[in-house]
Amino acid sequence: MFDDSFPEIPFSEDAKEARAVRELDALSLEAWLAKELGPIDPIAMEYIQLYCWSSFNGSVDELSAAQGLNFLAAEVDGVLALPGGNAALTEALYRKLAADSRVRLRASSFVVDVQVKSDRVLVCTYENKKLRTIEAKKCIYAAPKFLLKDVMPDAPAPILSAAKDLTYRAYLVANVALKRAAPAAHYDVYTLDGEVPQAPSAMHQSDRAFTDLISGDWATGATHSQVLTVYRPLPFDGARQFLFHPGAHDKHRDLVIEGLEPVLSALGLNRADIEGVRMSRWGHAVPVATKGYASSGSPEAFEAGIGGRLFFAGQDIWANPALETALETARRAVACL
Repeated sequence: MFDDSFPEIPFSEDAKEARAVRELDALSLEAWLAKELGPIDPIAMEYIQLYCWSSFNGSVDELSAAQGLNFLAAEVDGVLALPGGNAALTEALYRKLAADSRVRLRASSFVVDVQVKSDRVLVCTYENKKLRTIEAKKCIYAAPKFLLKDVMPDAPAPILSAAKDLTYRAYLVANVALKRAAPAAHYDVYTLDGEVPQAPSAMHQSDRAFTDLISGDWATGATHSQVLTVYRPLPFDGARQFLFHPGAHDKHRDLVIEGLEPVLSALGLNRADIEGVRMSRWGHAVPVATKGYASSGSPEAFEAGIGGRLFFAGQDIWANPALETALETARRAVACL
């Protein structure tokens, strides 16, 4: 599939290829697997379920086959990982922009309102305890689309409807600092129990403490690491609001530590070797690549922009949570300026 029929998302400009991906998008990944492969060994299916939780924050029965295969097929091409992860890209982008005299970066400037006029775009920001409005000829909106109803309540109905079609879920990442270095032979390790976990819900949450983990120094070529990065998606609706509860941090940290014990044992370590845990909510709420979303027309509504003055970018336009999608939507938005 990777070589001959890779499901491009965003859709390819080739009409035949795009039609094939739309057909895949109409199926759930679970339905496609059953149709094309028949019964799957529980260990393999367990891995696929956990992979879907980790990559998409959703389960095989609700995710689009096109979206799932877009990720799974690409895995055969190897791993590209940078020291520091995507932060290395952010730092490189910042250095490039800071060196360009035409660019002005405004940190700590919170956008509260955007209005598209016939001849300009007005962006109202809150900074230094003051409101100020910036006038622009054109604008690219790259923030999460669930903010549109608050930042642009007067946006055209197709845009607000497209934003409403998106579902976002919570995701936690725990960086576990170790007192002693652990072997860093692998990039991404899944813990398999031999049983396929069912799709969780707010009332029936999974007992899995996390889906997978990586050695923090793997991308540097190090053979040992004193940091384990642990991924704890919450692949069900309703989890985001509870992360703000005062006891949420300690609860999730303790679950991660308890779940790590057999992994630490396999690495020749134990619970006493944990120096500390730094846990974060994912830098953005993860959009869920549900069946049918990519071919619903919502992505095209975003890509059409507003009035030839405001254009959209971001991986949530296509609900495909990948850096490549963010870059492609940015490229398309810039081409419209």
